[in-house]
Amino acid sequence: MKARENPFRVERVLTVRYRPPGWTFEQLMDRLERLNYRGAIVGAEGSGKTTLLEDLAPHLAKHKFHAKFLRLNEAHRTIDESFFESIGRSDVICFDGCEQLSDRAWRSFEKRTRHAAGLIVTTHSPGRLTTVVECSTNPALLREIIERLVGPDYSVDVESLFARHRGNIREALRELYDQV
Repeated sequence: MKARENPFRVERVLTVRYRPPGWTFEQLMDRLERLNYRGAIVGAEGSGKTTLLEDLAPHLAKHKFHAKFLRLNEAHRTIDESFFESIGRSDVICFDGCEQLSDRAWRSFEKRTRHAAGLIVTTHSPGRLTTVVECSTNPALLREIIERLVGPDYSVDVESLFARHRGNIREALRELYDQV
């Protein structure tokens, strides 16, 4: 099979968006408003934190804010000075991977971004900002995503796949891509 025909290719997987379990985006925006748009999305790798952060952008826009994205990871742990210079008063900083900053760098970042309208971060563990959402996964969610991508007749041992990747949905889907 050609890569562009693989049902688990990146473009297809990226069509699967975050689905709030038991709450709505409006409720999340109300909570963020009460916290002055400062909060953390917490969860393990592959649990949907980045997707949820990205999906907040149109909801922030409805409140007249501009989502200003910043991403750090193990390969890229520094913030370009121009980022700080470009922050406006209507920007809500959407910071993916804040755990990449040391405590000292985090305090400096927080101080240098106080004039922004808000700061929403993703992180693997709570502590830097008030937790607004804890992302988690389960085998049923993995099965739902697989069915959405390939239909209900696709045969896979979801429980084993989920366990093998310790709940990391992204890695489980990568394995399925390689299998196909």
